[in-house]
Amino acid sequence: MFIPKSLHYTKNHLWLMRIGADHFFVGITDFAQKQIGTVHRAHLKLESQTIKKDTAWGKINGTEQSLDLVLPFDCEVINTNTNLDHSSLNTKPYEQWFLRVSKPNIPDYMFLTNHDYKEFCMDS
Repeated sequence: MFIPKSLHYTKNHLWLMRIGADHFFVGITDFAQKQIGTVHRAHLKLESQTIKKDTAWGKINGTEQSLDLVLPFDCEVINTNTNLDHSSLNTKPYEQWFLRVSKPNIPDYMFLTNHDYKEFCMDS
């Protein structure tokens, strides 16, 4: 299982890459894609440009299971990845992002480090 040190992680198996002070790219982790199996479909169900904490904003369907996409904080959607390559989610999950979001003043302690995320996955 590959878990880059430069990213932040959530208990919902998402990675976040900080861009500047308050923007993040959001994607699924290597652990998540292995649990899902071969990805058949990634569906973003954004009803507005605001995502509420712990509310599903998308779903990934695979051969083994489905995964709801949920963030642990409220945020504003800046951009969606219109060039998302569903077939690469299984082979290059850290190169495929779903959203670019803005969340001012979010401290790093809100996220899991790569070490914390690895331990979390082992306990799952």
